[in-house]
Amino acid sequence: MRTHDRQTTTSCGRNVKMHQITSADAGSVRLFFQELAGDSETVSVFHPHLFTPEQAVKIAHYNGLDYYAAVLLDDRMVGYGMLRGWDEGYEIPSLGLVISASFRGLGLGHLMMNYLHTVVRLRGAKTIMLKVYKENETAARLYRQMGYVLSDLNEREWKGLCEIGAAHRGCECDRKGCK
Repeated sequence: MRTHDRQTTTSCGRNVKMHQITSADAGSVRLFFQELAGDSETVSVFHPHLFTPEQAVKIAHYNGLDYYAAVLLDDRMVGYGMLRGWDEGYEIPSLGLVISASFRGLGLGHLMMNYLHTVVRLRGAKTIMLKVYKENETAARLYRQMGYVLSDLNEREWKGLCEIGAAHRGCECDRKGCK
């Protein structure tokens, strides 16, 4: 397995895997981006970059400090997550993630959040930030459940911050005072 790979099997026997995207994933990323590009509702609330074939190749061959990850369900890419800002020298990474519309509601977003939080802790960061459109109530609910404190960024967006520590399992624990 690659660095930071996580694999689990669901109760119905489906294989879920999360891993850092590499050049071997170029085809899967391209297909996933093609699906996203055709989903205007999703692209209206998640647009960290263009979802073109060229961008898929760039992400798959990326070699820097930022982190790009895939969620695979039975070897099909159904989710995409990222931690960005380290390339620009920021101590606090910015998290973004999206799950394919047809696979939402299965807990994959929660799994990916936990996975990305683990990557952040392994890299020694103490805080994660994100932005979310206020109209994206489902995502905002997930982020709050995960321990993010959302505050007004502007009229349309919230900024979320989550304090995590190396000794903690995630933001959920930090807000509940886990030891």
